[in-house]
Amino acid sequence: MPQTDVCVDTVSRFDSLLTEQTQKRAVDPASVSTAGLSAVIDVMGGIGEDAGSLVLTAPVGHTIRAAALPSTDGKISVELHASPAHEVIAVPADTIAAKDGPDAIRKQCRNEKADWAAPLLYAISRAADEGHIPEIESGLHILIVDGAPELADVGRHHVRVAAALAACCADGLDHAKRMTIAAMCADAIDSFAALRAVRTPLTALTNAPGVPLMQLRFGQPQTLCEPLTLPEGVTIRGLVTRLARPTTHQRMVETRTCSEMGHRLILDILRQDGIPFDAANHKLASVTPPEFVERYRDRMPSKITRDAFVNQFGSLRGLDDGFANPRGIYKIRSRAEHHIYENKRVHDFVTLIARARRTGGDAALIAAGELMYASHWSHSQRCGIGGVEADRLVKLIREEGDAAGLYGAKVTGGGLGGELVVLMRNDDMANAALTRVVEQARSVHKQEVVVYTPIRPAATEIPKSA
Repeated sequence: MPQTDVCVDTVSRFDSLLTEQTQKRAVDPASVSTAGLSAVIDVMGGIGEDAGSLVLTAPVGHTIRAAALPSTDGKISVELHASPAHEVIAVPADTIAAKDGPDAIRKQCRNEKADWAAPLLYAISRAADEGHIPEIESGLHILIVDGAPELADVGRHHVRVAAALAACCADGLDHAKRMTIAAMCADAIDSFAALRAVRTPLTALTNAPGVPLMQLRFGQPQTLCEPLTLPEGVTIRGLVTRLARPTTHQRMVETRTCSEMGHRLILDILRQDGIPFDAANHKLASVTPPEFVERYRDRMPSKITRDAFVNQFGSLRGLDDGFANPRGIYKIRSRAEHHIYENKRVHDFVTLIARARRTGGDAALIAAGELMYASHWSHSQRCGIGGVEADRLVKLIREEGDAAGLYGAKVTGGGLGGELVVLMRNDDMANAALTRVVEQARSVHKQEVVVYTPIRPAATEIPKSA
């Protein structure tokens, strides 16, 4: 394996910093609560979360640790240690009340030149306001040590918030509270970035020892949260590289918005055709590919302006906030098509992984890899997510192929289009093939390529309810 995949050991660094902070603040160590959560990557279906798609996520071998130290100075302070950054912010507790909303906290953090802390402070204020963590008026100090490589995405913004909230829950977390905190983390990030991803904190909070994949689906009519075991000798790894033209945040927001616009049109067509449907539980991913082709595709415009859509169908999330482009062209058909076909691919992928476990052969894994390549193409061509460097990595992996133990690869929902996930055998031949891919990509693009370590074997390190 390439040597860039070394997992940063956060244990000793975290323990050292925590001891230093405990002594500096004269805090009783018994009153300190800690949490350790693994970083997370999307494997299949990630950006289809809001569309009701089945999604697959994986915890990876980098840990984000947090500690909550009580304070009496009336301030909420956050100290973040993440390569190469060391960031600190301290604000009066009474200035981040949840009732004042995210805008007040955004302004406070901007004044302190600490925009990174806004989602975390908002999540803490909401959690305290709703009784999920103890009162914070007297003060609180949060220490966070992020062990993921600088280049990586791995859902770190969501996992930092989740780790901090988990550390604040000194009485432990049962399953219901984990679900609540995951949603609260996603809401907090969404309030500042317009991209909600419950899948990431939920995976970090619920993954168990030896579980390489999590199956998640939200709604329809209840949340699915189940492990998926890979066949013996098979693993998931992540790659990340910088793109010369990274996918913009705006593109990610527009992709989500376009899928909701497409769903709005589909519901309108159902009403026109007099077909009954369950409005509360109908999702874009409820539509099958044959159904989309036969009933909806040719009745859906490939593009539409914001104003034209709003005038005909009314506004929706993403069209009525600061992230919207009033004169923008929204490619609703291709984005809707991606989510509908991706949901089918994810279900087929799960079936093939289960078949590979039963049969022990390569045929099902090769088929699963083909689904990943199809997903990568769809992300790139239908959604505009990815880039030349990511495409080359996937091409090189495909050229090495299943004979070398590399079954499939695709872009994830993170890393500005430069983060990939690979399905592969965990043996010397496959590791050597992946090394060749990385070295070729580095040589051609003159860019670093980081390989994530396999799934961490330890359980999520948070206290459990009695």
